[in-house]
Amino acid sequence: MAELAASIFTLAKAATKLPDTLRIAISIIRSAESESRAIAADIQSFSLYLTQASKLVEDLDAAQTKTLHEISTILVPACHALIHKLEHLIGPLMPFGAKRGLVAQWVRFYYAWIVNRRDVAFIRELIESFKSTLGLLLTTMTLAVAIHREAPHDTW
Repeated sequence: MAELAASIFTLAKAATKLPDTLRIAISIIRSAESESRAIAADIQSFSLYLTQASKLVEDLDAAQTKTLHEISTILVPACHALIHKLEHLIGPLMPFGAKRGLVAQWVRFYYAWIVNRRDVAFIRELIESFKSTLGLLLTTMTLAVAIHREAPHDTW
């Protein structure tokens, strides 16, 4: 009898932990949408910075963009790796218009989000850091170009 009572007690103890685990999972799932939207916004603004950098490089001659080119050869592959790592952690999603398999895709997404949430948050921080670095670099390069164009050429 004592053995049965101990088994029932162990089962009851496990059952009391289950709602807490489910509440945590629900909280993570609820946050997944807002966090994924924020990550998407970060990546989109980062993409705009990259577009701006490519236009700046196009508009200038090689001597003026040497520093930007040197930094970009390091920054761009690193950012590319981060984006691919993020895709690997979250997994591919079907387009929103596709109905076939959509529920399964969302279940996989939420599961991946629960399992990889900390890694995704870390990668988001890295993307934000790269974005800030690139923004500062672009601002500095744009200012340098403007000063160079406005300055009398005999002082250079």
